[in-house]
Amino acid sequence: MKKLLALLLIFVFVHANAQTDSVKIHEVKYQVVGIGGPFNVTIADKGGITNQFSGVANGWEYSFEAQKGDFLSISAQNTASYGNVHVFIFVDGKVFQDALAEGGSATATAKGAIVND
Repeated sequence: MKKLLALLLIFVFVHANAQTDSVKIHEVKYQVVGIGGPFNVTIADKGGITNQFSGVANGWEYSFEAQKGDFLSISAQNTASYGNVHVFIFVDGKVFQDALAEGGSATATAKGAIVND
């Protein structure tokens, strides 16, 4: 009986202290704001897939989930002959990267990889 109890305690201790290999999921949001427009946008989506969106309006947003090691990228071109374009990458609600480009036909690009959990 004592051996059984000792084995049970060892089993519980080992499993209680075992580290899990769970992957943290991050909420990613891309955003485009600017003067002029519309804007042509290229993004790296979930899994690194490239997506393009033509003629998006000021305030455009796109959201998805990502994990550590995923590459994030957004590029937006102002199609007007005046103004500016500002792109943002938010990770878990905080600005991760941003870029601003001034002038007509200007392109702003922000990119980076998620390195923290």
